[in-house]
Amino acid sequence: MMISYLIRSIKLIYYIKKSWLFATVFFRIVNGLLPFAELWVLQTLINEIALFVKGDNSSMLLIIKLIILQLVFAIIKSGITNFLNVLDTSMEQLLHYELGKMIMNKLISVPYSCFELPSFYNHQFRIKNNYGTKFLRPIKNILESLQNVISILSFISFLFFAHWILVIMAVVVGIPTFIIQYKYGQAKFNLLIGQTTELREASYIHGLLSNKQSAKEVRLFNLGNTFLEKWSKIILTNNSRLIHILKKQRNMNIGLDGLSAILYALATMVTVKIINLKKLSIGNFVTIIQAMKELQQRINHISLLLAVILESSLYVKDFFDFMDFENSETENNTNMIGKTVKITNVKNIRIRNLFYKYPINQEYTLKNISLEIKENEKIAIVGDNGSGKSTLIKILVGLYQPTKGDILFGENEIRQIEKTSLRENITVIFQDFVKFSYSVKENIAFSNISDINNDIKINSVVNEMEINNLIKKLPNGINTNLGKIHPDSVDISGGEWQKIALSRALFKGSNIIVLDEPTAALDPKTEIYIFEKFIDLVKDKTAIFISHRMASARIADRIIVMNKGEIAEIGNHEDLINKKGVYYNMYNSQAVWYQ
Repeated sequence: MMISYLIRSIKLIYYIKKSWLFATVFFRIVNGLLPFAELWVLQTLINEIALFVKGDNSSMLLIIKLIILQLVFAIIKSGITNFLNVLDTSMEQLLHYELGKMIMNKLISVPYSCFELPSFYNHQFRIKNNYGTKFLRPIKNILESLQNVISILSFISFLFFAHWILVIMAVVVGIPTFIIQYKYGQAKFNLLIGQTTELREASYIHGLLSNKQSAKEVRLFNLGNTFLEKWSKIILTNNSRLIHILKKQRNMNIGLDGLSAILYALATMVTVKIINLKKLSIGNFVTIIQAMKELQQRINHISLLLAVILESSLYVKDFFDFMDFENSETENNTNMIGKTVKITNVKNIRIRNLFYKYPINQEYTLKNISLEIKENEKIAIVGDNGSGKSTLIKILVGLYQPTKGDILFGENEIRQIEKTSLRENITVIFQDFVKFSYSVKENIAFSNISDINNDIKINSVVNEMEINNLIKKLPNGINTNLGKIHPDSVDISGGEWQKIALSRALFKGSNIIVLDEPTAALDPKTEIYIFEKFIDLVKDKTAIFISHRMASARIADRIIVMNKGEIAEIGNHEDLINKKGVYYNMYNSQAVWYQ
């Protein structure tokens, strides 16, 4: 299973920059052969020096050449190592960009309902930050293992010509090393998977303590120590689990080091015996001992690398799982979508027998909703919290797909309409609208970015929404950055932000406009004023606005009263008051707000 992910990662790297793959494989092979070449030169050099000391036929010039060759090998090895470091860093930076772009494209294109799933957030959490370094690590470890395999084979060949027993003694210690490293690598791998939810909570707590909004209540309710204790418990518990695994692995490694030392001592004695029997030179003795030591070290190292590959490949698996992520909503509707269509100038909407339930819920949030919204009609949707108002709007604007039932814009069913075309025809401002940390101009024009340089249109919206005075008092006027990100940013009040958000809705120029309680933070009388002002500005458009305040609904042509996911009543203000039903009771319970 994990091998398939690694193959996919190699294919992706090949696609992004195949020259890196070819270059790093070539230089790893060269690096793998260099130790054997160095060993051969060392053996020859020691033998020639021994002959020279004895006064035998040995040339000082040959000794000098061999020393120079050693120096050349050392320079080549250093050059390759440093070149690979630069090459790998360059590739990591490129991967960071390419993978980051892939992840952000996925976040842009994935169905909005995925953001309701904890598993989706778990994947996001595990793959965030340092994309290039994390993704390339297992591939680098595989290539380093290839380099070590080449060196191991060359050392085995060298020792085999001395005596086969030396090969057995060197290799035998590698078997338990591999088993132990694999076992504890798997344990750490499983621990990382199991820690995701806890670490997400720890990250959430850190956000609570560092975020301006939450920092207020943390201080007012003296929650600092409470959250610190929760964070500490998570971190210390996870650290304890990891340390427990590392301690067991350490104890096993100590035993393996002892076994390696014993086998190395035995190999030294065997080598002395072999040299005595075969009358080998002092150079042979030194290089056989050196080869034994190098072989054991590289077998141990490759065992460690294989365990690290298993652990680091978790990121590769999570990355591809995230890129392949689909939810049941997407799968259920894929077969229903044939050829998509574009829509233009659509102003009426028909909802027929609509049902919806969230991906992780068994109960329906919306049940049997049927409704027709006519061209240029002003509709208010009211109801208690949790009645399904916002869910209905998210389905209307295409963020969620209906579980059952149909929504038609004109004659086109919503699942048949191109998403971009649907969004061009609808503007929506939610209660939790985004306060972009960019200029006032950008905050207004983000709803229709192609018109961002249309100053006439922007100024028209500014005048209609009466935010001229706000812009005049800002240091750089309409080009002033808002929020806290930029050094020259200015923070504005909640009411001013709401006017900016409503300006954004107006700037888009869609035929259908939806307001999902964007004025909920304002006092009731101010909310009524803003709704009346806005309704007047969009009198030639279809408008839907949501509010849990009944007085704001009086200005609507029709009021849709929702209760527990169903439509309880439909009518204008007078009709519903006279009916003395759900709306009547809700309105009277709030009447004191407007007196």
